[in-house]
Amino acid sequence: MEAVKKINMEKRKNLMTSLIDILLRSGSAAKLPSATANLILHYWQHDKLTSDEGFQKLLEAAYTIEPEQTIELLNNAGLSEVVEELKK
Repeated sequence: MEAVKKINMEKRKNLMTSLIDILLRSGSAAKLPSATANLILHYWQHDKLTSDEGFQKLLEAAYTIEPEQTIELLNNAGLSEVVEELKK
């Protein structure tokens, strides 16, 4: 996802907490494959969740289980380009 590479580190760190909250508070967690959840946990444990790959997986996971909340968060952050890529 090319748009992820354009998000600066400070914005990623700010969004990371909100995206994790979306994942943890969702009643739709069963929609998330366990392999994806494990990969996100791995990135988090190794302080790589804000890397291009880690942040992309986090975004995709949040979008998978709570698309409306994820879109709203990204639009509010001025990241409509990321929203468009997620919808593809």
